[in-house]
Amino acid sequence: MLQGKPERSRRRFRIAGSLTIAALVLLSAACARRGEVTLPPDASDRLDDATQVLMEKFLIEGIPSASDPVYSRRGIVSPASIRLVRQDLSFHGPVSSVRAEPCSVHSRTVLCEAKFVSEAGPGTAFVIWAKEDRTWKVAFFRVSYDGEKITILRNASDGD
Repeated sequence: MLQGKPERSRRRFRIAGSLTIAALVLLSAACARRGEVTLPPDASDRLDDATQVLMEKFLIEGIPSASDPVYSRRGIVSPASIRLVRQDLSFHGPVSSVRAEPCSVHSRTVLCEAKFVSEAGPGTAFVIWAKEDRTWKVAFFRVSYDGEKITILRNASDGD
């Protein structure tokens, strides 16, 4: 009978030790991810249609002013940069068609691309969406004609 008590104590010790280790592993994983926001995979699906609408508005109807609420507060946009892009888009001629490609999720942002055709030929436009106050906003926008890139909005930490 004396043999049974130490065996039970060791078993309880092993169980308690295993639970403690599991709790520490979970806690360290939670701490490692602290502050990191991961978007749900369907965020890109929700933005595919929004990207099509945005690209048509930007490329066919015209770039909105710098004060438009479509832009993220975290980005940098100025009336001068808007004016430059408008001039460049008009130089390449009107855009006749826009086709948004599927978007991809990148941690806190969603990257979307659209192919378009202008009078000067084909081009590609990129938009990075960032969630701000429960609304998706444009944090980055770039138009490219055969490698010639025009950036109108970018985050302060991005470089060209």
